[in-house]
Amino acid sequence: ARGRLSADSNLCYGEGGAGTWSDGKLTTRIGRNSNEVREVLKTLVHFGAPDRILVDGKPHLGTDNLVRLLKGFREELVSLGAVFKWEGRVESLMKTDGHISGVRLAGGEEICADAVILATGHSCRELYHQLHDLGVRLEPKDFAVGFRIEHPQPLINRAQYGEYASRVGKRGDGALPAASYRLATTVADSPDATDNAAATDDANSNDDTNNGNNNAAAAAAKSPSAAERATKEWRSTGTDGRGCYSFCMCPGGQIVPTS
Repeated sequence: ARGRLSADSNLCYGEGGAGTWSDGKLTTRIGRNSNEVREVLKTLVHFGAPDRILVDGKPHLGTDNLVRLLKGFREELVSLGAVFKWEGRVESLMKTDGHISGVRLAGGEEICADAVILATGHSCRELYHQLHDLGVRLEPKDFAVGFRIEHPQPLINRAQYGEYASRVGKRGDGALPAASYRLATTVADSPDATDNAAATDDANSNDDTNNGNNNAAAAAAKSPSAAERATKEWRSTGTDGRGCYSFCMCPGGQIVPTS
């Protein structure tokens, strides 16, 4: 039977938010061996994440681990005195003497506090309007616009492994893992600028299925000479133009509807 979508309670909200049902890639571009990143990884392992994320080149948790980790986080916070207000949507902010003094929930309950930390996630347009009405200074920031592209997994395997693509296996039981790739390009503002692309072979993957739903911004065939040439052009472009890059590549993954 088809259910009716609740605007306040669905898989995009609740404990962990929409990210709970992602595949749990631990992607960072700030240096995965920095002290701060290592501390996060160690904390995840402490709460039940597989310890291989400490050494994997592309650490990956998996949805099943994410759900278990969130429960562990919550139990730790409760033991330290935190209180969770389930189905407690914030209706408005309370203001006293020019300062935010608490929140008012949709059910009418008022919670007073010396400090209010906003972790709004997405779909919080009304709250931003309230902040503006309360005189809070808001600043726009840069953002990236993304989209999904799906490729048949055998296509990427052939592009990356060539004659060895058949060794991937059906469900990760082959000698090679499902292949992946990365792509980066600069799109210059001037019409006569060169489109500079750099593709890298990236066949290591923690996903071991072969269902062929790969999410990325674009695809490139394996070509060492083209990659070398594109890398040189990329470096010479500098900061002129807009960057376009693949972000979340899910080799062999499955798409799960969340609405």
